[in-house]
This record gives sequence, C-alpha cells and structure tokens, in this order.
Amino acid sequence: MLAFITIHINNIMRYGFAATFAVIALLLPSLAAAQKASVTRDLPVEVSLNGQFTYTINIGINAGGPPVALGIEETLPKGWQLVSVNTTYAKANASANTFYWLFGPAVIGLPPVQDATIMLTTTPANQNGSFSGYWYADDEEGFIGGDNATIVAAARQDGNGGGGGGGGGTSGGGFGAGIAGTFCLSGQTKPCGSNVGECRPGARSCLNGAWSAQCAGEVAPAAELCDHLDNDCNGVADNGITCECFITDRRACGSEIGACRPGRLSCDAGRWGTCGGAVGPFDEICGNGIDDDCDAFVDEAECIYEAKDICRDGAISSPCMCGNHTYTAGYCYSNEFSMQPRELFVWLPLILIGAGLVFWGVSVEMHWRKKRSRAGSRVQPVT
Repeated sequence: MLAFITIHINNIMRYGFAATFAVIALLLPSLAAAQKASVTRDLPVEVSLNGQFTYTINIGINAGGPPVALGIEETLPKGWQLVSVNTTYAKANASANTFYWLFGPAVIGLPPVQDATIMLTTTPANQNGSFSGYWYADDEEGFIGGDNATIVAAARQDGNGGGGGGGGGTSGGGFGAGIAGTFCLSGQTKPCGSNVGECRPGARSCLNGAWSAQCAGEVAPAAELCDHLDNDCNGVADNGITCECFITDRRACGSEIGACRPGRLSCDAGRWGTCGGAVGPFDEICGNGIDDDCDAFVDEAECIYEAKDICRDGAISSPCMCGNHTYTAGYCYSNEFSMQPRELFVWLPLILIGAGLVFWGVSVEMHWRKKRSRAGSRVQPVT
C-alpha cells in the first residue's frame, strides 16, 4: 500500500495528474461503470487588487452513487497567488499556478469521493482573471462549470483588461467604465435594492462592462400611508406622519334616533372621511308623527308643514312652497315670501300714470286759454 501511494505521488510530479489518474483506472476494474459527478466554480463578480479573496470549487455527487475516483485540476490566472486551501492538494512542476486534487478509495490512502467544497484563498495580480479547470470521474471528464472569470477593480480603471487562458475565460481588452467606477462582465447580474419593510430587491444587469442604472424588478421605498406597514423601508412603520386613523379602520357614524340611520366612516390618508351611507336628519315636518330631525321629539313647535303645492302670488292660506321653504301664512309674490301684502305697490305705477295724464290735460287747457285772452284769436281750441 505504501509503495502504491509513493508511486502515485511520483507519477503526479513526473507525468502529471491525467497520467496518474489513468494508472488508478487500470488498477480498479469497477471504473468501467460510469458514475456521473459535477464540479462547479463560484467566483465573486469583482475583487480588489490589494486584497485577498476566497472562492470555492464545489463537488456534487449524483443520486446514483459516487464514482470510484474523482480528480480535479485547477489553474489560476497568470500572476495570481494561492494563499491557502482547505483541502490537501498535490502540485506538479509543470505550472506554478496549477493544482490537483484526487479523491478515491480509502484503501489506497485517498480522501473519499463525496459532496464537498474546496475553498481557495488567493491574491490577484494587476489584471482580470480567467480560470480554467477540468475534472475526471471514472471514464468521464469535463470542464469545471459555473464561473470562470472575475474582475480586478483597479485593473479596469484605465480600460486595460487582462486575462487569457483556457476554460472558456474572457480575453482581454477594455470593457469601459461602469457606474461609480465599477466594472463587470456582460451577462452578469447582481442584486440591488432592499428587503426591509415593503421593499423587495431586484437585479442590475451588466452590459458592455457597465452595471445598469435600473434595478429591474425592485419594489422601491414609497411614502408612508398610515397602514401599519413600513412603506419607506427604514425599519419603522408609519414614521414621520400623523395618523388619526389607519387605512383599514372603519367606525359607525350618524344616528339611530327617529328617522335617522347610521353610516360608516372610512380612513383616508390617515384622516376620517365623510359619513357614508347615513340617513338624515331632516327638517321636522308637522303632523306626520315622525321624528324627522332625530332629536327624540315629534312635531315640535318649530316644525314646518309639508308642502305639496307652489304658492300663488298673494296671501298664503294653506301650506305651500314659496322659494325654498314651506309657509302656512304670509304673502308670496313671484316666489318671494313677504309678511306684508304688496297690493299698494302693484297699483302705485297706475296711480302715477293717471296723475300724470291729469296734470298734462290741465296744463294744455290753461295754455289755450291764455292765448285766446291775449290775442282774441278766433281760432277755436281743438276738442
């Protein structure tokens, strides 16, 4: 057993990872039955030039059972440094940035093939990074899926992107400045907005290296509404406003006395609105035996008679409408009520006209008499 492990390590150093995996495949007859696995990579969208960051390689085993052996080969971008890793790895001399992991039977000294996460802490170089990697499981192999590129923020400030390499990585060339000096890879998305109160997050999309200004799908903060909800998404409901009532509040209004019937008040913008659906009160009508004005008294002294007719001009002898009111006595002229009769005012114009005619006739007669007396005229006055 010790001799086999020694041979395995020497093969990695001398012939590379793929050759070593082939040796194990020959020694283990069960490898002929293919058992699928998946290996993916999770990278941050953007990293800082002057800081370390951690990314993961995720191993997933299908429900059919783990493969007998699984190998992973990961190559970092040129100039990037591996600081630490949470899983034992073997490194070949062929590339300073290529690392290998082998999982298999415990009887030959390998860690088990199972769901696992390899965490790598790295230091980026002054260029954007493209990662490449492969995996081998029994008689299957493939590229490491998931993310394969990330951005070094400082490397994008002058538009001089970097990063070449395999694994489908994005090649260099400027992407152009993004919003507030940030940069991205086209097709990427990132969350935006808030999940506090009534707000809900959305997503920004990357187009031509720049994050979109619009947060698609976001439910943004709004004005508070007196509804027991945190509409402005600051962690406090109904703050900054005065609420006499709340949007779902209802209460009775009006009266149930006499002919009246109650309604309901609704809350509008934190204030009680009008009394909807209420009936009465009305003017108290004389003689109908109903408490029309809803004051618990029927046909009291100040009641009015129910008018069935419009008053004619002159004296009022029975209840009728003059203007907008009902009267049982008085006088109504041209739909206007009066306590005094207006006959004098009706005949006054005729009296004045008659007086004028009389005065005119007397004046003419006196005029002719004067002319006859002075001139002795034979002219007879016109009769």
